[in-house]
Amino acid sequence: MIKDDTTLYQKALKKFGCRHQMILAIEELAELQVELAKVINGRTDVEALVTEIADVEIMLSQLIEMHHLQHAVAAEKLRKLQRLEKRLQED
Repeated sequence: MIKDDTTLYQKALKKFGCRHQMILAIEELAELQVELAKVINGRTDVEALVTEIADVEIMLSQLIEMHHLQHAVAAEKLRKLQRLEKRLQED
């Protein structure tokens, strides 16, 4: 069982390299786009959608790790969620 995601991401980056993992992130994002288009077109495959979302989440976590952006991304995410909350309260 995986106990520490960060260690696993670091091992993947060391083994495959940052460039390779960035290319893989682009590929995974594209695969998610395809699955979302299928959902919009009424051809929902929940299992495929779940798989692609998980793949993208993993790759995003690796990007955050490789660029040491944990705090910056967390702060920006909080800022954006607060902005969304404010917009929703305005309605």
